Amino acid sequence: MKKNIVITGKVQGVGFRHWLYKAAVQKKINGWVKNNISGEVEALLIGNAVKIDYLIKLCEKGPSSSKVIKV
Repeated sequence: MKKNIVITGKVQGVGFRHWLYKAAVQKKINGWVKNNISGEVEALLIGNAVKIDYLIKLCEKGPSSSKVIKV
């Protein structure tokens, strides 16, 4: 399964990309994560559908320093 997600809110400058990268590696999910110029974080997740859905649920909360508005 492959999903492209965009996370909006206070997600830049708070370690969101690193947090998401570590969570994806733990779940054996491939892909990439980057900051967009618009202030969002974008990620391409490739792997098991159940694990990707779980990771997306994690992104809805994010690390404690972030404030996610929308995934």
